[in-house]
Amino acid sequence: MYKVLAKVVINFVYRTVSISVSGEKNILPYLENKKPFLLCVWHGKMLFPIFYLKKKKVGLWAVASQHQDAQIMASFLKSWNHKIISGSSTRGGSEVISSMKEAFSSNEPVAVTIDGPKGPAFVCKPGSLITAKLSKVDIICVSGTSSDYWTANSWDRFTFPKPFSKVVVSFSSPISSSQMPEDAIDVVKKISDHLNQIFKENN
Repeated sequence: MYKVLAKVVINFVYRTVSISVSGEKNILPYLENKKPFLLCVWHGKMLFPIFYLKKKKVGLWAVASQHQDAQIMASFLKSWNHKIISGSSTRGGSEVISSMKEAFSSNEPVAVTIDGPKGPAFVCKPGSLITAKLSKVDIICVSGTSSDYWTANSWDRFTFPKPFSKVVVSFSSPISSSQMPEDAIDVVKKISDHLNQIFKENN
């Protein structure tokens, strides 16, 4: 029941909002040339890249935890032609990394809510970032905002655009593997700072 309701509500909101994009030049070459990349977004901002990819009619691999709420979102993502890597940093981590490597080697992009599945909010988990670095895959960060929205009383402060609002999706410039620090702690700080900068610019 919840899966059906989620699909109906998100589809309705998507059809009614207007979407504009900032930094689209940063992601288009990857989508048009089928070049693999890791797309990172804060858990609470996940709807913004989802709406953009729907608008572009693009599907990719998305990492979704095995939590019930995440699986509801995963079911929805499948209906919008995305493929799911099931697991997270806390459950099935090795399988997630293996699946990510396979996707990258097949020139396919992967999206991850990089502070999920349970937070802390606005702090990256290192696994996906290190996998991208070792796979020599670029990282693109994305965030977004809406002229009118609801904010959930949850750890991630999930942002849900209201119907008929104006949505802005913002992409960062790519971060190559050669730009990534060697130490995992420094990698986490670099990407966390990058995402938080985009977040601040949108709010």
